[in-house]
Amino acid sequence: MKERYLVHDIAKFFGVTNDTIRYYDKMGIISPKKDKLNNYRYYDRGDIICFSYVFELKNIDLPLSQIRTMLNNSSLEYAVNTMQEHEQKIEEKIRELQRLKSIVKDYKECFQNAIENYEVLKIIERPVIIYKEIEPDGSLIENLKFFEKMTMMHVPLFTFCINKDLFLSKECYDNFKGCRKYFRHGLSLIDEENLVEKADFPVEQCRILSETKCLTAVIKFYTNKDYSSIIRIMDYIKKNNIEVIGSVMMRAISFKNNIENNYDYYEIYVPIK
Repeated sequence: MKERYLVHDIAKFFGVTNDTIRYYDKMGIISPKKDKLNNYRYYDRGDIICFSYVFELKNIDLPLSQIRTMLNNSSLEYAVNTMQEHEQKIEEKIRELQRLKSIVKDYKECFQNAIENYEVLKIIERPVIIYKEIEPDGSLIENLKFFEKMTMMHVPLFTFCINKDLFLSKECYDNFKGCRKYFRHGLSLIDEENLVEKADFPVEQCRILSETKCLTAVIKFYTNKDYSSIIRIMDYIKKNNIEVIGSVMMRAISFKNNIENNYDYYEIYVPIK
């Protein structure tokens, strides 16, 4: 091991650029000592050890300003407090990443559901769903905030709610597009976390759709062009004399929006006897 090292020696030893080493010098983290005989600035073996410490701290994302303080002007107590604060920040990042992972999982399962159940009619026990309607003078953002207060782990879906009598009417069958103006709309969330069972759940601010038997499928609408997928469900209900007992819910899964061909995927729940 040599006694003295130039900038490029340190950079090569640690696999970084010369500019990185110079930047650490500029910040006052580790600076070379000037040789009065030749005016060159050199790092020594002690600096090598310090650089190892610096890069270890940098690898845990500690800010360079704190690294400088820890290296030059701090006590062990300061180092402990710094690590405690940094640990808390990492915990916050982990929680945020877990939240994002849960939301990504939601979307992945929605898309997978669309693939597996597209135009597949089946009868299931619908899970508990929390539905909050968007009032005429309300906004989507307000509704999103309502759900965010309850959970940050799942994202509600935009939802159409169709009155049973309207859904079964000849007018809706003959002109589904024209009847859309009568649909109520809001956001809905499948209650995977049993939120409705919590003591502080704001039951007066939303509708709780309890578990019930439903006819369900994933359907596709070609916007303003083709709504035949919903007509096929209506035909199936009539042909099999199925009794509808409540409002029909259509939860938006995915959208395609371009000039030539717009279409949307929805999961539909028709409550039946």
